[in-house]
Amino acid sequence: MEKIGECLEKLSLEARELYLESRVRELVRPPSPLVFLRDYVSKNVPVVIRGGCTNWGACKKWSHTYLREKIGENLVTVSWTPNGFADAVYDGWFTLPDEKIMKFKKFLDLLESSKNGDDAEDCGEGGVGEDNNEVSGMPKSRGSQLERGVYYIQKQNSCLTTEYRDLREDVDDSILWAEEAFGCKPDAINFWMGEKDAVTSHVYPVARFKMMKKSKREETIDDNHSNKNNNKNNNHNNRNHHYNNGDDTYTLVDENNTVKWTPVDPINPDLDRYPNYARTRPLEVKVQRGDMLYLPSLWFHHVRQSHGCIAVNYWYDMSYDIKYNYFKLVESLIDLDGAKKMMKQ
Repeated sequence: MEKIGECLEKLSLEARELYLESRVRELVRPPSPLVFLRDYVSKNVPVVIRGGCTNWGACKKWSHTYLREKIGENLVTVSWTPNGFADAVYDGWFTLPDEKIMKFKKFLDLLESSKNGDDAEDCGEGGVGEDNNEVSGMPKSRGSQLERGVYYIQKQNSCLTTEYRDLREDVDDSILWAEEAFGCKPDAINFWMGEKDAVTSHVYPVARFKMMKKSKREETIDDNHSNKNNNKNNNHNNRNHHYNNGDDTYTLVDENNTVKWTPVDPINPDLDRYPNYARTRPLEVKVQRGDMLYLPSLWFHHVRQSHGCIAVNYWYDMSYDIKYNYFKLVESLIDLDGAKKMMKQ
């Protein structure tokens, strides 16, 4: 039992010495299926393909003007929080966003009129005043708590093939060289768009490809398989944001369950609370217009983005093979080591 911590430290050190690099590799063209499988999938390491989707219709056409004309009247699901933390740990709680159903053009109005609007790459020609009461429960005053909040399109479950199906012709149905390497088609294709203040942090059991249409995202990522120092996956009580239209306030409603989620903010880590994080070696990568990022399954990632950023991601289910089995063993040993240290305190 006393040796568990030492063994985990050695595991983390050897991983960095043997296969984890100090930066994310970059390619100027898509790899062949064999190279992708051999150099990235089998090693479970990320890679950026610069300009990998610049020939897609989305990269050429998805301006605010085009989106207004194409899907402006469509009803879509938009996440709202007062501070930008959706599906993230905030003040010790795992917080979920409130979800609003609105026409897509109303979302664009809010995006263009937000406090970060000067940073938008393409603000289109839409006016803030049009259809100002289209959102169910939205107050008319632009100074309301609701309109001062942060909006983000992040609905998952393959929303590009449902709510945004009118945009499917502008993107590929799959990434063929990746599909051949994985041996399967994507489980989901998602559309993401939001404000500068929207912050997310996740660990997914899927391999993900993220395609940038406009602006940029900055991602901080690190490997969950070998790094035991991140204090990851603590249990947090779950709260959901609910906006109260009557008095222009919001409440955090306790959902009476717990969620295993990463509590550390890699941009401004609380080293007094999480001292082991100082020993990690996170990687930072900027994904810009037309780029592809391959993020392997079970990697932690934290996202910051420019205002009005649009991304499309493809989720390929991971193989539940010996790597997953190994990961779960390490995760259990980390939990055991942490419990042992708490008992000594």
